[in-house]
Amino acid sequence: MMNDIEALGYDKGVFYYKDRTGFIRGLTPTQHTKRNLIALAPLVLWENHFSNWHQAVDALISYCISKGVYNKEVVK
Repeated sequence: MMNDIEALGYDKGVFYYKDRTGFIRGLTPTQHTKRNLIALAPLVLWENHFSNWHQAVDALISYCISKGVYNKEVVK
C-alpha cells in the first residue's frame, strides 16, 4: 500500500514522509487533511486501501512512529 510513500519518522509533533516525487514533507497531526494526503499519493491509493480518511491518517502516523525519530541528516 505505501509504495508511493516512504515514512521517515517523527520529531516534535511532526510526521515526515517522502512522497511519490521524492519531496520530503512534514505534517502535524492536524495537517493530515485530504488535500495533504493526496499531495503525498494519488487519490486512487487512498480509495483502494482505506474505507475512510481517519483510517488513512491512522495508518500514516503509525507508519512514521514505527520508523522512530526522524533524523534529517540521515535522509538524502
